[in-house]
Amino acid sequence: MTSIRRYLNTHYPVEERHRVRHLFINNVNRGVLKLSDFVNVEKIGIANSTFEGIKIKNLLRLKQILIQGVNSADIIVRRCGELRTFDFLNGSFSSLWISRCVNFGRLQLLGSSGTTLRVRNCGNSVETVFNNSVVVDVQVGFCSYQTYVQQS
Repeated sequence: MTSIRRYLNTHYPVEERHRVRHLFINNVNRGVLKLSDFVNVEKIGIANSTFEGIKIKNLLRLKQILIQGVNSADIIVRRCGELRTFDFLNGSFSSLWISRCVNFGRLQLLGSSGTTLRVRNCGNSVETVFNNSVVVDVQVGFCSYQTYVQQS
């Protein structure tokens, strides 16, 4: 098992993080993932990992997040002004919060499960796509759902 701190320090030294545009994390199985050092990142890909939490905050150039095969307790995405899409595939979460991402347009959950999902203070229209996914408590904007399940 590799801790997230060791992984980031090995693959993305602190002094180089401001240059990273595309960030990819794979096979990490411990820790809380905090990405605020990657101030110029535009795309984040995370795969085949387990975290106690994921915090993606104040990344003003971030446009796309793809998370696949990941299990995490809390996932927080906040104040990522250019974020347009978030795809969460074949994983699980306790809570997923997306807030204050003014250009946010699409959330896709595919083959995933979660307890709480909140999308607040984002763009005027957020498309949500749920395929073979189960989320117990969902609030997107002003809409609420209890045990939201969509199978295709």
